[in-house]
Order: sequence, then structure tokens, then C-alpha cells
Amino acid sequence: MKLVLVVSAALAACGFGACSPKLTTDTLLPADTLSLQGTWHLVALSGTPLTEQDTLRGVPELTFRFAEGRYGGTTGCNRMGGPISWGPKGRVSFGAGFSTKIACPGTLEARLHQALRTVTHYRLRGDELLLLDSKGALLRYLRHTP
Repeated sequence: MKLVLVVSAALAACGFGACSPKLTTDTLLPADTLSLQGTWHLVALSGTPLTEQDTLRGVPELTFRFAEGRYGGTTGCNRMGGPISWGPKGRVSFGAGFSTKIACPGTLEARLHQALRTVTHYRLRGDELLLLDSKGALLRYLRHTP
């Protein structure tokens, strides 16, 4: 009898909305989701354009998987990915991710990972995606068009 009362109380609470999912900034998607889809190529880091030396093994790429709440791509050398959280007014946060461990020349990969950890906002202007930290533009990507 007690079990029936507990189950009945739980069902009644769900009927009043107590069991409905709560939206948090982690579940929000940017209004321009369609515009952000596709592959983005990194062209500048901390205001400095990438050099030919930086891209010897490939151009760093970034893609967003909105349904999964994840990002993916490459550092130009290694594959990378992880969780991403979207918030109101252009807020974005890249969670702790993974990277494959091929030995890569130069410091671009380490600087890219560090920059992604400090991103707080994004700005989309046509085919240009800026990932910003509290000081301003940090990563500049251009839409890749095959």
C-alpha cells in the first residue's frame, strides 16, 4: 500500500511539471545554429595570422555537433574534440576535451588548446567566426568551402 502511495505521489508531481527537464545554459543552442554548421578553418590565433610553418601538416579545423553538445576537429596535426556549452547572448564554453597524441612540430597545437579553454563568447559575421575571451578576439576562423 505504501508503494502505491509513493508511486501515485510521484506521478502526481510529474503531472504538475516537477519532472519536466529544466533548461540550463548547457542545453541552450545559439540562435544561428544553421549558420554555424559546417567546417571552420583557423586563420589567426591571438591576432596573429597562421604561417605556412603552422600548417605544414594541415589547417586546424573546427566543427560543431549541436545534437550531441560537442565540438570536433583537428589542430592541424592531431584530432581533437570535447563538450561544448552554449549560453545566451553569444556565450560559449569549450569543455575539457581530448586530442590524439601524434608528435607535432611547433607550438600551435598547445596554443590552440589553451585558447579554446579561455573562450567565453563567439561572434559570427558572414563566413567569419570569432571566438573571444575577456580581452577580445582570440581565434579567427573562416568557413571552409570545398
